[in-house]
Amino acid sequence: MSQALQSPSCNVTTLQLRNDQITDAGVTSLSQALQSPACKVTTLDLSDNQITDSGVTSLSQALQSPACNVTTLDLSDNQITDSGVTSLSQALQSPACKVYKLRLRGNQITDIGMECATKLKHEKPSIELNY
Repeated sequence: MSQALQSPSCNVTTLQLRNDQITDAGVTSLSQALQSPACKVTTLDLSDNQITDSGVTSLSQALQSPACNVTTLDLSDNQITDSGVTSLSQALQSPACKVYKLRLRGNQITDIGMECATKLKHEKPSIELNY
């Protein structure tokens, strides 16, 4: 799938991978595709999978790539903790990051992660956060 997304002839803009048992390895592969100038994905639903902070780190790096076109990201119901929220918050503050909708409900986020997300919302008011 990652190779197909990097093909200039691929016109996929919405990628629904909800409840597909995707792990960090899958997210790492997908993250490489998202950094390809040919990849057109703008909406990415990775909810209800097995993604941890490690996968979020790979995804955060991709989101900071000028070639990445993702604007809507759903990571609800995974295994993301405060560390993952911190990584995402840093990525979303990057001028190259285009994400303006982020869903994180149903993860293992404590008050510390919530505080980080709230700070992000304060610093970047245009972002829509659901956590």
